[in-house]
Amino acid sequence: MSNNALKILYNRLNDIEGVSCDRAFAVAPDFERLLREKNIPLYGLDTGIPLKNAALLLISLSYELSITNALAILDAAGIPLHAAERGEDDPIVIAGGPCVSNPLPYARFFDAFWIGEAEAGFFALVEDLAGAARGGEGRAGLLARLTGHPAVWAAGKAGAARAWDADFGSAPPALFPVPSMRIVQQHAAIEIMRGCPNGCRFCHAGIWYRPTRRKSPAAVLEEAAACVEEAGYRELSLSSLSSGDYPGIGELAAALSARFSSRRVSFQLPSLHISTFSLEILASLSEVRKSSLTFAVETPCAEWQRSLNKEVQLETVVETLRFAKKHGYKTAKFYFMIGLPVRDEGEARSEEEEITRFVREVSRQTGMKLGVSVGVFIPKPHTPFQWAAQMDEERARTKLFFIRDTLKKEGHKVKFHDPFSSRLEGILARGGEEAGGLIEGAYRAGCRLDAWNEHLRRDLWQEQLAAFGESISRALAARRLDQPLPWDIIDSGVSKAALRKAWEAAGARKTAAPCAEECPSPCGICHGGGLRRREDE
Repeated sequence: MSNNALKILYNRLNDIEGVSCDRAFAVAPDFERLLREKNIPLYGLDTGIPLKNAALLLISLSYELSITNALAILDAAGIPLHAAERGEDDPIVIAGGPCVSNPLPYARFFDAFWIGEAEAGFFALVEDLAGAARGGEGRAGLLARLTGHPAVWAAGKAGAARAWDADFGSAPPALFPVPSMRIVQQHAAIEIMRGCPNGCRFCHAGIWYRPTRRKSPAAVLEEAAACVEEAGYRELSLSSLSSGDYPGIGELAAALSARFSSRRVSFQLPSLHISTFSLEILASLSEVRKSSLTFAVETPCAEWQRSLNKEVQLETVVETLRFAKKHGYKTAKFYFMIGLPVRDEGEARSEEEEITRFVREVSRQTGMKLGVSVGVFIPKPHTPFQWAAQMDEERARTKLFFIRDTLKKEGHKVKFHDPFSSRLEGILARGGEEAGGLIEGAYRAGCRLDAWNEHLRRDLWQEQLAAFGESISRALAARRLDQPLPWDIIDSGVSKAALRKAWEAAGARKTAAPCAEECPSPCGICHGGGLRRREDE
Protein backbone atom coordinates (compact mmCIF):
# COMPACT_ATOMS: atom_id res chain seq x y z
CA MET A 1 0.00 0.00 0.00
CA SER A 2 2.88 2.39 -0.68
CA ASN A 3 0.99 3.79 -3.68
CA ASN A 4 -0.55 7.13 -2.74
CA ALA A 5 -3.35 6.80 -5.30
CA LEU A 6 -4.59 3.56 -3.71
CA LYS A 7 -4.74 5.24 -0.29
CA ILE A 8 -6.71 8.16 -1.70
CA LEU A 9 -9.14 5.87 -3.54
CA TYR A 10 -9.64 3.56 -0.58
CA ASN A 11 -10.28 6.36 1.91
CA ARG A 12 -12.45 8.55 -0.29
CA LEU A 13 -14.60 5.74 -1.69
CA ASN A 14 -15.30 4.38 1.78
CA ASP A 15 -16.46 7.87 2.77
CA ILE A 16 -19.33 7.66 0.26
CA GLU A 17 -22.57 6.55 1.84
CA GLY A 18 -23.67 3.17 0.54
CA VAL A 19 -20.27 2.37 -0.96
CA SER A 20 -17.83 -0.20 0.43
CA CYS A 21 -14.33 -0.29 -1.06
CA ASP A 22 -12.05 -3.30 -0.50
CA ARG A 23 -8.53 -4.03 -1.72
CA ALA A 24 -7.04 -6.87 -3.72
CA PHE A 25 -3.67 -7.41 -5.36
CA ALA A 26 -2.10 -9.61 -8.00
CA VAL A 27 -0.91 -12.78 -6.30
CA ALA A 28 2.29 -14.78 -6.69
CA PRO A 29 2.15 -17.71 -9.14
CA ASP A 30 2.08 -20.36 -6.39
CA PHE A 31 -0.88 -18.70 -4.69
CA GLU A 32 -2.63 -18.33 -8.04
CA ARG A 33 -2.23 -22.07 -8.60
CA LEU A 34 -3.61 -22.77 -5.12
CA LEU A 35 -6.69 -20.63 -5.77
CA ARG A 36 -7.34 -22.58 -8.97
CA GLU A 37 -6.80 -25.97 -7.32
CA LYS A 38 -9.20 -25.11 -4.48
CA ASN A 39 -11.66 -23.42 -6.87
CA ILE A 40 -11.53 -20.22 -4.79
CA PRO A 41 -12.06 -16.97 -6.71
CA LEU A 42 -9.75 -14.07 -5.87
CA TYR A 43 -11.23 -12.04 -3.01
CA GLY A 44 -10.91 -8.73 -1.19
CA LEU A 45 -8.51 -8.53 1.75
CA ASP A 46 -10.90 -6.78 4.13
CA THR A 47 -14.20 -8.51 3.48
CA GLY A 48 -13.29 -11.77 1.75
CA ILE A 49 -15.93 -11.00 -0.89
CA PRO A 50 -15.04 -12.44 -4.33
CA LEU A 51 -14.05 -9.71 -6.80
CA LYS A 52 -16.58 -11.14 -9.25
CA ASN A 53 -19.35 -10.01 -6.91
CA ALA A 54 -18.27 -6.36 -6.90
CA ALA A 55 -20.22 -3.74 -8.84
CA LEU A 56 -17.05 -1.92 -9.92
CA LEU A 57 -13.54 -3.33 -10.16
CA LEU A 58 -10.91 -0.57 -10.33
CA ILE A 59 -7.42 -1.47 -11.53
CA SER A 60 -4.55 1.01 -11.36
CA LEU A 61 -1.92 0.74 -14.12
CA SER A 62 1.14 2.63 -12.97
CA TYR A 63 3.63 0.65 -15.11
CA GLU A 64 3.07 -0.84 -18.55
CA LEU A 65 4.43 -4.29 -17.67
CA SER A 66 1.88 -4.64 -14.87
CA ILE A 67 -0.83 -5.34 -17.46
CA THR A 68 -0.35 -9.12 -17.22
CA ASN A 69 -0.92 -8.76 -13.46
CA ALA A 70 -4.26 -7.11 -14.24
CA LEU A 71 -5.23 -10.02 -16.50
CA ALA A 72 -4.19 -12.48 -13.80
CA ILE A 73 -6.47 -10.67 -11.34
CA LEU A 74 -9.41 -10.91 -13.74
CA ASP A 75 -8.73 -14.56 -14.50
CA ALA A 76 -8.27 -15.55 -10.86
CA ALA A 77 -11.51 -13.75 -10.01
CA GLY A 78 -13.47 -15.62 -12.68
CA ILE A 79 -14.13 -12.47 -14.74
CA PRO A 80 -13.87 -12.75 -18.55
CA LEU A 81 -10.70 -11.13 -19.89
CA HIS A 82 -12.53 -9.42 -22.75
CA ALA A 83 -14.88 -6.58 -21.91
CA ALA A 84 -17.15 -7.65 -24.80
CA GLU A 85 -17.72 -11.06 -23.15
CA ARG A 86 -18.88 -9.75 -19.75
CA GLY A 87 -22.50 -10.08 -18.77
CA GLU A 88 -25.00 -8.63 -16.35
CA ASP A 89 -23.49 -10.44 -13.35
CA ASP A 90 -19.92 -9.28 -14.02
CA PRO A 91 -18.45 -6.13 -12.50
CA ILE A 92 -17.70 -3.07 -14.61
CA VAL A 93 -13.91 -3.11 -14.89
CA ILE A 94 -12.26 0.33 -14.97
CA ALA A 95 -8.57 1.10 -15.46
CA GLY A 96 -6.83 4.26 -14.28
CA GLY A 97 -3.31 5.49 -13.60
CA PRO A 98 -0.66 7.13 -15.78
CA CYS A 99 -0.42 4.22 -18.24
CA VAL A 100 -3.92 4.88 -19.57
CA SER A 101 -2.71 8.10 -21.18
CA ASN A 102 -2.66 5.73 -24.17
CA PRO A 103 -5.48 3.25 -23.47
CA LEU A 104 -5.56 1.54 -26.89
CA PRO A 105 -3.25 -1.42 -26.04
CA TYR A 106 -5.51 -2.28 -23.10
CA ALA A 107 -8.88 -1.48 -24.67
CA ARG A 108 -10.07 -5.06 -25.14
CA PHE A 109 -9.67 -5.87 -21.43
CA PHE A 110 -11.46 -2.94 -19.75
CA ASP A 111 -15.00 -1.65 -19.91
CA ALA A 112 -13.81 1.91 -19.41
CA PHE A 113 -10.81 4.08 -18.50
CA TRP A 114 -10.76 6.97 -16.04
CA ILE A 115 -8.40 9.55 -17.54
CA GLY A 116 -6.61 11.65 -14.95
CA GLU A 117 -6.92 12.32 -11.23
CA ALA A 118 -9.72 10.71 -9.23
CA GLU A 119 -10.25 13.77 -7.04
CA ALA A 120 -11.48 15.70 -10.09
CA GLY A 121 -14.87 14.04 -10.47
CA PHE A 122 -14.44 10.30 -10.05
CA PHE A 123 -15.86 10.12 -6.53
CA ALA A 124 -18.92 12.14 -7.54
CA LEU A 125 -19.35 9.79 -10.49
CA VAL A 126 -19.21 6.72 -8.23
CA GLU A 127 -21.78 8.32 -5.91
CA ASP A 128 -24.07 8.83 -8.92
CA LEU A 129 -23.56 5.23 -10.06
CA ALA A 130 -24.28 3.91 -6.57
CA GLY A 131 -27.54 5.84 -6.43
CA ALA A 132 -28.57 4.58 -9.87
CA ALA A 133 -27.76 0.99 -8.86
CA ARG A 134 -29.89 1.30 -5.72
CA GLY A 135 -32.69 2.55 -7.96
CA GLY A 136 -32.53 -0.67 -9.96
CA GLU A 137 -30.48 0.41 -12.95
CA GLY A 138 -28.69 -2.51 -14.60
CA ARG A 139 -25.13 -2.95 -15.86
CA ALA A 140 -25.79 -1.49 -19.31
CA GLY A 141 -27.35 1.63 -17.86
CA LEU A 142 -24.54 2.11 -15.37
CA LEU A 143 -21.95 1.66 -18.10
CA ALA A 144 -23.71 4.26 -20.24
CA ARG A 145 -23.64 6.73 -17.32
CA LEU A 146 -19.97 6.00 -16.79
CA THR A 147 -18.84 6.36 -20.39
CA GLY A 148 -20.85 9.55 -20.78
CA HIS A 149 -18.45 11.34 -18.44
CA PRO A 150 -15.95 13.57 -20.32
CA ALA A 151 -12.99 12.10 -18.38
CA VAL A 152 -13.91 8.51 -19.25
CA TRP A 153 -12.78 6.79 -22.43
CA ALA A 154 -14.07 3.45 -23.72
CA ALA A 155 -13.62 1.55 -26.96
CA GLY A 156 -15.68 3.24 -29.65
CA LYS A 157 -15.71 6.66 -27.96
CA ALA A 158 -14.15 9.51 -29.93
CA GLY A 159 -12.06 10.89 -27.08
CA ALA A 160 -11.75 11.92 -23.46
CA ALA A 161 -10.17 14.81 -21.55
CA ARG A 162 -7.83 14.34 -18.59
CA ALA A 163 -9.30 15.43 -15.26
CA TRP A 164 -7.04 17.28 -12.83
CA ASP A 165 -7.70 18.36 -9.28
CA ALA A 166 -7.91 22.14 -9.03
CA ASP A 167 -8.37 21.84 -5.24
CA PHE A 168 -5.29 19.72 -4.58
CA GLY A 169 -4.36 19.73 -0.90
CA SER A 170 -7.81 20.57 0.45
CA ALA A 171 -8.93 17.02 1.27
CA PRO A 172 -8.11 15.28 4.60
CA PRO A 173 -4.99 13.08 4.48
CA ALA A 174 -5.39 9.48 3.32
CA LEU A 175 -3.91 7.36 6.11
CA PHE A 176 -3.16 3.71 6.77
CA PRO A 177 -1.82 2.74 10.22
CA VAL A 178 1.71 1.36 10.19
CA PRO A 179 1.62 -2.44 10.73
CA SER A 180 3.04 -3.95 13.91
CA MET A 181 5.41 -6.04 11.77
CA ARG A 182 8.25 -4.59 9.69
CA ILE A 183 7.27 -4.10 6.07
CA VAL A 184 9.09 -3.10 2.90
CA GLN A 185 7.55 0.39 2.76
CA GLN A 186 8.05 1.37 6.39
CA HIS A 187 7.49 5.07 5.76
CA ALA A 188 4.56 7.33 5.05
CA ALA A 189 4.51 9.48 1.91
CA ILE A 190 3.19 13.01 2.19
CA GLU A 191 2.45 14.41 -1.25
CA ILE A 192 3.55 18.03 -0.93
CA MET A 193 3.24 18.96 -4.60
CA ARG A 194 1.55 17.53 -7.66
CA GLY A 195 2.95 18.25 -11.07
CA CYS A 196 6.44 19.58 -11.67
CA PRO A 197 7.57 23.08 -12.65
CA ASN A 198 10.70 21.94 -14.50
CA GLY A 199 9.19 20.90 -17.81
CA CYS A 200 11.76 18.20 -18.60
CA ARG A 201 10.93 17.24 -22.16
CA PHE A 202 11.38 13.50 -21.75
CA CYS A 203 9.22 13.22 -18.63
CA HIS A 204 5.72 11.76 -18.98
CA ALA A 205 4.76 12.49 -15.39
CA GLY A 206 5.90 16.09 -15.66
CA ILE A 207 3.45 16.69 -18.50
CA TRP A 208 0.65 14.34 -17.40
CA TYR A 209 0.34 15.90 -13.94
CA ARG A 210 0.36 19.53 -15.04
CA PRO A 211 -0.33 22.14 -13.80
CA THR A 212 1.96 22.37 -10.78
CA ARG A 213 -0.04 22.51 -7.52
CA ARG A 214 1.22 22.70 -3.96
CA LYS A 215 -0.07 21.94 -0.48
CA SER A 216 0.31 24.75 2.00
CA PRO A 217 3.02 24.33 4.66
CA ALA A 218 0.26 24.24 7.29
CA ALA A 219 -1.45 21.35 5.48
CA VAL A 220 1.85 19.46 5.24
CA LEU A 221 2.53 19.93 8.96
CA GLU A 222 -1.00 18.77 9.78
CA GLU A 223 -0.61 15.66 7.62
CA ALA A 224 2.79 14.88 9.14
CA ALA A 225 1.25 15.10 12.62
CA ALA A 226 -1.52 12.70 11.57
CA CYS A 227 1.03 10.24 10.12
CA VAL A 228 3.05 10.30 13.34
CA GLU A 229 0.35 10.57 15.99
CA GLU A 230 -2.56 8.68 14.40
CA ALA A 231 -0.87 6.18 12.08
CA GLY A 232 2.36 5.59 14.03
CA TYR A 233 5.00 6.28 11.38
CA ARG A 234 8.53 7.38 12.25
CA GLU A 235 9.84 7.75 8.71
CA LEU A 236 8.18 10.22 6.37
CA SER A 237 8.87 11.13 2.73
CA LEU A 238 7.97 14.56 1.41
CA SER A 239 6.86 13.29 -1.95
CA SER A 240 6.55 14.98 -5.34
CA LEU A 241 8.12 14.82 -8.78
CA SER A 242 10.68 17.42 -7.66
CA SER A 243 10.48 18.10 -3.93
CA GLY A 244 13.32 20.61 -3.96
CA ASP A 245 11.20 22.91 -6.14
CA TYR A 246 8.53 23.32 -3.47
CA PRO A 247 8.59 27.04 -2.52
CA GLY A 248 10.00 27.42 0.97
CA ILE A 249 11.12 23.80 1.16
CA GLY A 250 14.03 24.76 3.42
CA GLU A 251 11.75 26.43 5.95
CA LEU A 252 9.30 23.51 5.75
CA ALA A 253 12.06 20.94 6.35
CA ALA A 254 13.34 22.97 9.32
CA ALA A 255 9.83 23.28 10.80
CA LEU A 256 9.21 19.54 10.49
CA SER A 257 12.58 18.73 12.02
CA ALA A 258 12.02 21.15 14.91
CA ARG A 259 8.61 19.66 15.66
CA PHE A 260 9.38 15.96 15.32
CA SER A 261 13.13 15.33 15.68
CA SER A 262 12.81 14.87 19.48
CA ARG A 263 10.47 11.96 18.72
CA ARG A 264 13.09 10.38 16.42
CA VAL A 265 11.00 11.05 13.32
CA SER A 266 13.08 11.36 10.15
CA PHE A 267 12.21 12.94 6.81
CA GLN A 268 13.50 12.39 3.32
CA LEU A 269 13.09 14.17 -0.01
CA PRO A 270 12.96 11.84 -3.02
CA SER A 271 13.18 13.08 -6.61
CA LEU A 272 15.65 15.90 -6.06
CA HIS A 273 16.87 18.22 -8.79
CA ILE A 274 20.38 19.33 -7.97
CA SER A 275 19.72 22.83 -9.33
CA THR A 276 17.04 23.50 -6.69
CA PHE A 277 18.49 21.49 -3.81
CA SER A 278 19.94 23.63 -1.03
CA LEU A 279 22.54 22.82 1.59
CA GLU A 280 20.19 24.14 4.29
CA ILE A 281 17.66 21.45 3.35
CA LEU A 282 20.35 18.81 3.65
CA ALA A 283 21.29 20.04 7.12
CA SER A 284 17.66 19.84 8.29
CA LEU A 285 17.10 16.37 6.85
CA SER A 286 20.25 14.92 8.43
CA GLU A 287 19.37 15.71 12.06
CA VAL A 288 17.75 12.36 12.89
CA ARG A 289 18.69 9.82 10.22
CA LYS A 290 20.83 9.96 7.11
CA SER A 291 18.39 9.06 4.36
CA SER A 292 19.79 8.34 0.93
CA LEU A 293 20.65 11.15 -1.48
CA THR A 294 19.41 10.56 -5.01
CA PHE A 295 19.82 12.97 -7.91
CA ALA A 296 18.41 12.69 -11.42
CA VAL A 297 21.11 13.87 -13.82
CA GLU A 298 19.77 12.09 -16.92
CA THR A 299 22.57 13.22 -19.23
CA PRO A 300 25.95 14.67 -18.21
CA CYS A 301 26.78 17.34 -20.83
CA ALA A 302 25.49 20.90 -20.45
CA GLU A 303 24.34 21.25 -24.07
CA TRP A 304 22.56 17.88 -23.97
CA GLN A 305 20.88 18.96 -20.73
CA ARG A 306 19.55 22.07 -22.47
CA SER A 307 17.79 19.81 -24.97
CA LEU A 308 16.03 18.21 -22.01
CA ASN A 309 15.24 21.63 -20.49
CA LYS A 310 17.27 21.00 -17.36
CA GLU A 311 20.58 21.99 -15.81
CA VAL A 312 22.90 19.91 -13.62
CA GLN A 313 26.25 21.64 -13.21
CA LEU A 314 29.17 19.49 -12.14
CA GLU A 315 30.37 22.21 -9.74
CA THR A 316 26.99 22.28 -7.95
CA VAL A 317 26.98 18.49 -7.62
CA VAL A 318 30.46 18.50 -6.11
CA GLU A 319 29.64 21.32 -3.68
CA THR A 320 26.49 19.53 -2.50
CA LEU A 321 28.22 16.21 -1.98
CA ARG A 322 31.14 17.76 -0.11
CA PHE A 323 28.66 19.38 2.25
CA ALA A 324 26.75 16.09 2.58
CA LYS A 325 29.95 14.26 3.40
CA LYS A 326 30.63 16.68 6.27
CA HIS A 327 27.17 15.87 7.62
CA GLY A 328 27.80 12.14 7.67
CA TYR A 329 26.63 11.00 4.26
CA LYS A 330 28.93 8.44 2.69
CA THR A 331 27.26 7.69 -0.63
CA ALA A 332 24.95 9.24 -3.20
CA LYS A 333 23.01 7.83 -6.11
CA PHE A 334 22.67 9.24 -9.62
CA TYR A 335 20.19 8.44 -12.37
CA PHE A 336 21.18 8.60 -16.04
CA MET A 337 19.48 7.63 -19.29
CA ILE A 338 20.87 6.50 -22.61
CA GLY A 339 19.15 6.90 -25.94
CA LEU A 340 17.88 10.43 -25.34
CA PRO A 341 17.48 12.45 -28.57
CA VAL A 342 20.04 15.07 -27.54
CA ARG A 343 23.17 14.33 -29.60
CA ASP A 344 23.71 15.92 -33.00
CA GLU A 345 24.19 13.72 -36.05
CA GLY A 346 27.86 12.76 -36.32
CA GLU A 347 28.77 14.06 -32.86
CA ALA A 348 31.95 12.32 -31.74
CA ARG A 349 31.26 12.13 -28.01
CA SER A 350 29.36 9.06 -26.88
CA GLU A 351 26.84 9.22 -24.06
CA GLU A 352 28.31 6.19 -22.29
CA GLU A 353 31.78 7.74 -22.19
CA GLU A 354 30.43 11.08 -20.98
CA ILE A 355 28.42 9.39 -18.20
CA THR A 356 31.49 7.51 -16.93
CA ARG A 357 33.59 10.67 -17.17
CA PHE A 358 31.04 12.63 -15.13
CA VAL A 359 30.86 9.97 -12.39
CA ARG A 360 34.64 9.66 -12.21
CA GLU A 361 35.08 13.43 -11.86
CA VAL A 362 32.46 13.71 -9.10
CA SER A 363 34.11 10.84 -7.25
CA ARG A 364 37.59 12.33 -7.70
CA GLN A 365 36.57 15.71 -6.31
CA THR A 366 34.47 14.38 -3.40
CA GLY A 367 36.22 11.14 -2.46
CA MET A 368 32.83 9.36 -2.46
CA LYS A 369 31.90 6.07 -4.03
CA LEU A 370 28.68 6.52 -5.96
CA GLY A 371 25.66 4.48 -6.89
CA VAL A 372 24.76 4.80 -10.56
CA SER A 373 21.47 3.71 -12.09
CA VAL A 374 21.05 3.83 -15.88
CA GLY A 375 17.92 3.29 -17.91
CA VAL A 376 17.00 3.27 -21.58
CA PHE A 377 15.01 6.32 -22.63
CA ILE A 378 11.43 5.48 -23.64
CA PRO A 379 9.62 8.19 -25.66
CA LYS A 380 6.28 8.38 -23.84
CA PRO A 381 2.93 9.68 -25.13
CA HIS A 382 1.92 13.29 -24.51
CA THR A 383 5.51 14.52 -24.14
CA PRO A 384 7.65 16.70 -26.42
CA PHE A 385 9.76 13.61 -27.17
CA GLN A 386 6.77 11.47 -28.23
CA TRP A 387 7.95 11.74 -31.85
CA ALA A 388 11.42 10.30 -31.12
CA ALA A 389 12.58 6.75 -31.84
CA GLN A 390 13.56 4.36 -29.06
CA MET A 391 17.08 2.95 -29.06
CA ASP A 392 17.27 -0.67 -30.17
CA GLU A 393 17.93 -3.33 -27.56
CA GLU A 394 21.32 -4.54 -28.83
CA ARG A 395 22.85 -1.07 -28.98
CA ALA A 396 21.45 -0.20 -25.56
CA ARG A 397 22.91 -3.34 -24.03
CA THR A 398 26.38 -2.53 -25.43
CA LYS A 399 26.28 0.97 -23.91
CA LEU A 400 24.99 -0.26 -20.54
CA PHE A 401 27.67 -2.93 -20.29
CA PHE A 402 30.35 -0.34 -21.05
CA ILE A 403 29.12 1.90 -18.21
CA ARG A 404 28.85 -1.02 -15.80
CA ASP A 405 32.22 -2.54 -16.59
CA THR A 406 34.04 0.81 -16.51
CA LEU A 407 32.63 2.11 -13.24
CA LYS A 408 32.49 -1.13 -11.25
CA LYS A 409 36.25 -1.49 -11.61
CA GLU A 410 36.57 1.75 -9.65
CA GLY A 411 34.32 0.67 -6.80
CA HIS A 412 31.05 2.29 -7.86
CA LYS A 413 27.76 0.39 -7.71
CA VAL A 414 26.04 0.24 -11.08
CA LYS A 415 22.52 -0.91 -11.83
CA PHE A 416 20.63 -0.69 -15.08
CA HIS A 417 17.15 -1.36 -16.28
CA ASP A 418 16.95 -4.43 -18.49
CA PRO A 419 16.86 -3.18 -22.11
CA PHE A 420 14.49 -5.99 -23.08
CA SER A 421 12.01 -4.77 -20.46
CA SER A 422 12.49 -1.25 -21.81
CA ARG A 423 11.67 -2.50 -25.30
CA LEU A 424 8.43 -4.08 -24.04
CA GLU A 425 7.58 -0.95 -22.09
CA GLY A 426 8.04 1.18 -25.20
CA ILE A 427 5.83 -1.11 -27.31
CA LEU A 428 3.02 -1.10 -24.74
CA ALA A 429 3.31 2.65 -24.09
CA ARG A 430 3.26 3.65 -27.77
CA GLY A 431 1.30 0.90 -29.48
CA GLY A 432 -2.24 0.78 -30.81
CA GLU A 433 -5.00 -1.78 -30.41
CA GLU A 434 -2.81 -4.46 -32.03
CA ALA A 435 -0.64 -4.45 -28.88
CA GLY A 436 -3.61 -5.97 -27.03
CA GLY A 437 -3.05 -9.20 -28.94
CA LEU A 438 0.60 -9.23 -27.87
CA ILE A 439 -0.40 -8.73 -24.23
CA GLU A 440 -3.05 -11.44 -24.31
CA GLY A 441 -0.77 -13.92 -26.07
CA ALA A 442 1.98 -13.37 -23.50
CA TYR A 443 -0.45 -13.73 -20.61
CA ARG A 444 -2.00 -16.94 -21.93
CA ALA A 445 1.52 -18.32 -22.51
CA GLY A 446 2.24 -17.84 -18.79
CA CYS A 447 3.67 -14.32 -18.33
CA ARG A 448 3.10 -12.80 -14.89
CA LEU A 449 4.74 -10.18 -12.65
CA ASP A 450 6.83 -8.94 -15.58
CA ALA A 451 8.09 -5.91 -13.65
CA TRP A 452 10.32 -8.25 -11.63
CA ASN A 453 13.32 -9.69 -13.49
CA GLU A 454 13.05 -13.02 -11.69
CA HIS A 455 9.55 -13.50 -13.12
CA LEU A 456 10.00 -11.97 -16.58
CA ARG A 457 9.76 -14.72 -19.20
CA ARG A 458 11.79 -13.33 -22.09
CA ASP A 459 11.33 -16.52 -24.10
CA LEU A 460 7.54 -16.27 -24.00
CA TRP A 461 7.51 -12.57 -24.82
CA GLN A 462 10.00 -13.15 -27.66
CA GLU A 463 7.68 -15.76 -29.18
CA GLN A 464 4.82 -13.29 -29.14
CA LEU A 465 6.96 -10.48 -30.54
CA ALA A 466 8.04 -12.73 -33.40
CA ALA A 467 4.42 -13.62 -34.14
CA PHE A 468 3.34 -9.97 -34.36
CA GLY A 469 6.45 -8.81 -36.24
CA GLU A 470 6.64 -5.34 -37.75
CA SER A 471 3.17 -4.26 -36.61
CA ILE A 472 4.53 -4.19 -33.05
CA SER A 473 8.05 -2.97 -33.78
CA ARG A 474 6.63 0.14 -35.48
CA ALA A 475 5.67 1.37 -32.02
CA LEU A 476 9.37 2.04 -31.33
CA ALA A 477 10.02 3.99 -34.53
CA ALA A 478 10.24 7.77 -34.93
CA ARG A 479 7.01 9.56 -35.84
CA ARG A 480 6.48 12.49 -38.18
CA LEU A 481 5.20 15.71 -36.64
CA ASP A 482 2.16 15.64 -38.95
CA GLN A 483 1.44 11.96 -38.29
CA PRO A 484 -1.67 10.98 -36.26
CA LEU A 485 -0.68 9.26 -33.02
CA PRO A 486 -2.63 6.43 -31.34
CA TRP A 487 -3.01 8.46 -28.15
CA ASP A 488 -4.46 11.52 -29.87
CA ILE A 489 -7.85 10.31 -28.62
CA ILE A 490 -6.80 11.53 -25.17
CA ASP A 491 -6.61 15.24 -24.38
CA SER A 492 -3.89 15.61 -21.74
CA GLY A 493 -4.65 19.31 -21.38
CA VAL A 494 -1.32 20.28 -22.93
CA SER A 495 -1.83 21.24 -26.56
CA LYS A 496 -0.09 19.35 -29.32
CA ALA A 497 1.14 22.69 -30.66
CA ALA A 498 2.94 23.33 -27.35
CA LEU A 499 4.53 19.88 -27.50
CA ARG A 500 5.73 20.52 -31.07
CA LYS A 501 7.23 23.83 -30.00
CA ALA A 502 9.08 22.11 -27.14
CA TRP A 503 10.33 19.37 -29.51
CA GLU A 504 11.72 22.00 -31.85
CA ALA A 505 13.33 23.86 -28.91
CA ALA A 506 14.99 20.60 -27.87
CA GLY A 507 16.55 20.27 -31.30
CA ALA A 508 17.83 23.84 -31.02
CA ARG A 509 19.10 23.16 -27.47
CA LYS A 510 17.00 25.96 -26.03
CA THR A 511 15.59 25.93 -22.51
CA ALA A 512 12.12 27.17 -21.53
CA ALA A 513 10.67 28.85 -18.46
CA PRO A 514 9.31 26.67 -15.63
CA CYS A 515 5.64 25.71 -15.46
CA ALA A 516 3.89 28.49 -13.55
CA GLU A 517 0.54 30.26 -13.42
CA GLU A 518 1.99 33.18 -15.37
CA CYS A 519 4.49 31.89 -17.92
CA PRO A 520 5.74 33.24 -21.26
CA SER A 521 4.90 30.04 -23.17
CA PRO A 522 1.46 28.79 -22.05
CA CYS A 523 0.81 25.16 -22.96
CA GLY A 524 -2.98 25.31 -22.61
CA ILE A 525 -3.41 23.45 -19.33
CA CYS A 526 -4.26 26.48 -17.20
CA HIS A 527 -7.13 27.66 -19.41
CA GLY A 528 -10.44 26.76 -17.81
CA GLY A 529 -11.14 24.69 -14.70
CA GLY A 530 -10.05 21.35 -13.34
CA LEU A 531 -11.72 19.47 -16.18
CA ARG A 532 -12.10 20.93 -19.61
CA ARG A 533 -12.07 20.12 -23.28
CA ARG A 534 -10.20 22.22 -25.80
CA GLU A 535 -9.52 22.06 -29.48
CA ASP A 536 -5.88 21.66 -30.46
CA GLU A 537 -4.12 24.96 -31.07
